[in-house]
Amino acid sequence: MPAPTPYRLGPGDTVTITGWRSEEISGKVLKVEDDGRVTMRLFGAVAVSRLSVREAEAALASKLDSFFHQPQVTLSVVEYASQPVSVMG
Repeated sequence: MPAPTPYRLGPGDTVTITGWRSEEISGKVLKVEDDGRVTMRLFGAVAVSRLSVREAEAALASKLDSFFHQPQVTLSVVEYASQPVSVMG
């Protein structure tokens, strides 16, 4: 059986970001905008559309690298909205 493909973020998804020792970003709930980016005052806009959760964490950590030494970022999907599913039957 093939390994499952990771969920890819998209416009409409809602995510929460937690940064270890970073109260400035921890607990922020963000919606992935129509252009596929999330935006925070601290680091601006980051493109996350079509990225897996782990890839998005790495992209955010890269942006935060200029503010924090070796930032550790956790991203969690709160609401899956970009890939609607229909069940018939």
